[in-house]
Amino acid sequence: MRFSLRGTVQQHRGLAGFAIGIVATMTIAGGGVALAAIPSSSTAKFTGCVAKQGGALRVIDAQAGKKCKSSEKTISWSKGWTHRGAWAAGTTYKPGDVVTVNGSSYVAKVKSTGAAPASSASAWGLLAAAGANGAAGAKGDKGDKGDPGPVTLRYVSESESISAAAATSVVIECPPDLHVVSGGISISGITNTVGIRESGFTDGSDADSVPDDAWFLWIWNTSGGTFSATSYAVCSSASTIS
Repeated sequence: MRFSLRGTVQQHRGLAGFAIGIVATMTIAGGGVALAAIPSSSTAKFTGCVAKQGGALRVIDAQAGKKCKSSEKTISWSKGWTHRGAWAAGTTYKPGDVVTVNGSSYVAKVKSTGAAPASSASAWGLLAAAGANGAAGAKGDKGDKGDPGPVTLRYVSESESISAAAATSVVIECPPDLHVVSGGISISGITNTVGIRESGFTDGSDADSVPDDAWFLWIWNTSGGTFSATSYAVCSSASTIS
């Protein structure tokens, strides 16, 4: 059986280095040394040093005063933003928090409570301002005509005794705001001696704005006697009924 002295030595060195690392870590933690503020608790940013030769990157604790070497270039980047919704006066915000106010968005620069974003430039930075109202859009297509709703119908009648006359006019009116759509008359007491000379639409005596709100008839009496007549009209809230 052969042993590699070189391999054995390297193995022991690796174990020793690992043990030293554990001890060092425990010593720092046990000795009360403050942990690095990475990212910065005041700016929420990482700070790194990039070697000018080779481009190797190492992260430093800039908040604790650490700086890059002259052979390195200093860079920084954000850890990312946290959306907190609409800004509230009673909420505490930390660097990197994003809020909205009246359509605009702001990112917190420092820790604050009650500092209104729109008026506290030292605590907040504007991300995006609310846009202005756009121009009015084109007029839409005209909609379909709505249902006119129910139609009111009313039947009115009036009876009277008509004495002998060659021609007698009869007018029967609809109630206010209703049109007349048809009418007629019923005659009793005389047969074959009374006829309707003409009939049709007319305006009634009431002073409303509804045209054709009454029905008129001319009655031709050839008997010379007296008879009973009942005139009637059909009235509607619509000018026509189909």
